Amino acid sequence: MHEESGVAAVEFALIAPVLLLIALAAILFSLALNNFIVVTNASAVGASNLVLSRGAATPYSDTIASVHQAAQGLTQASLTIALSVDGVPCSDDTSCTTALNAAGGRPANVAVSYPCRLVVLNIDFAPGGCVLRQSTAGRVQ
Repeated sequence: MHEESGVAAVEFALIAPVLLLIALAAILFSLALNNFIVVTNASAVGASNLVLSRGAATPYSDTIASVHQAAQGLTQASLTIALSVDGVPCSDDTSCTTALNAAGGRPANVAVSYPCRLVVLNIDFAPGGCVLRQSTAGRVQ
């Protein structure tokens, strides 16, 4: 007869690190997916704000503020936000006001990007970096 006491403990000790890696990876990917959903929502909120800002005094500032408001769970300093009206980038209130006033019915776009890190137990699942990007367009009202 062979002594089998402790076999289960040895098997668990061999399998536990693999199960831990899988669990941590699932949590990490879930967080990245959640961040992507937040980025997508922030882009949509910003686009809605931008297309309705024709005639407003501060369309750029209001749109940036609405994106930041919609992306509260993310690190604000890491967000990259780009606005364009009819294919022309606008980077301040003056340029956005001018572009929006001349662009009734034309497309406006808000692009949001946010970096992500997919590293679990020193294993990089996205070598070279990971950036979550979303762009949402609408017609200027």
